[in-house]
Amino acid sequence: MKFKQWLSEMPIVNLQRIGDWEPDKNPTDAHQRRRVPRKGYYNDDFGILTSDAAVEKIKRKWAKCEQPFNAFFLRSKEGAKIREEGLVDVDYLANVLKLPQEQIQQINNPNAINIVYTNNIGAERMPMNWWTMAHRVGHALNRGSYQSPHVPAYDSSSRTLPENYT
Repeated sequence: MKFKQWLSEMPIVNLQRIGDWEPDKNPTDAHQRRRVPRKGYYNDDFGILTSDAAVEKIKRKWAKCEQPFNAFFLRSKEGAKIREEGLVDVDYLANVLKLPQEQIQQINNPNAINIVYTNNIGAERMPMNWWTMAHRVGHALNRGSYQSPHVPAYDSSSRTLPENYT
């Protein structure tokens, strides 16, 4: 199986929203017209990720592969600043993303590949859907393998991924 096919068929065991997913109070018309992301996500992303039907569709699209994935969508001002960081540890989740210990324990699951999505900035024309999620994972894998000397290079032929990617 080619890497592109494998990446587009990853199963999601758990898809969870963390952070502030309450609807924004008093959005301005100008803000909505400009499609400025709030806490990392555009209005379309917010609508998709808070819709049970859309979340189930995402899970169905990723249900074909044998590797289990957990996808966490963080909506926060700290997360909005992060761009496809690559492999991170629990200290990063606590100190940079400011996540509480309870959420860190959920994310740090040794039985799955855990991905924390922090935003969809830079993709104004492509809402956060199953394809965008797989595309973002590819960026994080690539970025993590050459920007962080402590992260081993990813070998796409092995189909083995580190546990925590953002």
